[in-house]
Amino acid sequence: MAYIPTLTGQNWLFPPAIGNLIQNEDGIAFLVEGVVDSMDFSELDKKYDGPGHPAYDPRIMVKLHVQSAIDGQRSSRKIAKNARVNIVFMYHAGQATPDFRTISDFRKDNPKMIETAFKTTVELANNMEITNLGHLSIDGTIQKANASNSKTLKRDALEDIDNYIKNFIEEGIALDKEEDAAYGMGKTGEDLPDDVNTPEKMKAKIKEL
Repeated sequence: MAYIPTLTGQNWLFPPAIGNLIQNEDGIAFLVEGVVDSMDFSELDKKYDGPGHPAYDPRIMVKLHVQSAIDGQRSSRKIAKNARVNIVFMYHAGQATPDFRTISDFRKDNPKMIETAFKTTVELANNMEITNLGHLSIDGTIQKANASNSKTLKRDALEDIDNYIKNFIEEGIALDKEEDAAYGMGKTGEDLPDDVNTPEKMKAKIKEL
């Protein structure tokens, strides 16, 4: 039996558009993108306008947080990692790589914007009869919405969604504090020692053992 060939270690001559790599089951990312891109960011744009160190586009930050809420990912460290290794998050970030502290601070400073984007995404998903919302479909948070024959979410379902995203943000902030205490303020918990932080160093170290 032959192995399926891979391209490990080979550079792409013509890199594909990253959106083309997103599979149908992850297509909710396109709805998240559409919702966030339609929102009014004028106040935040004013805040970041002018001299100073360039900031990450707040649209990117909101997309990352909404996608994380859909996927049930609360840790800013995990969100930052996803922006480097997960196709969907890389798509939302435009291949930018904000660090976890930037992600954490944005969540603390802009909860209302994240809440609005999330609730709009869920409502539109319901209108489009998109039921695959990852973690949300599993934990029952929008069970009423998914089970409804109406394209208009009822008040109790809207309250569930509202409570979910508010609690999600609060729990994420609390989790970040716990991880700061466990790993250190500038550490991810997955940091490699300098003597094994490249493939070559790792292989050499393995041979020594």
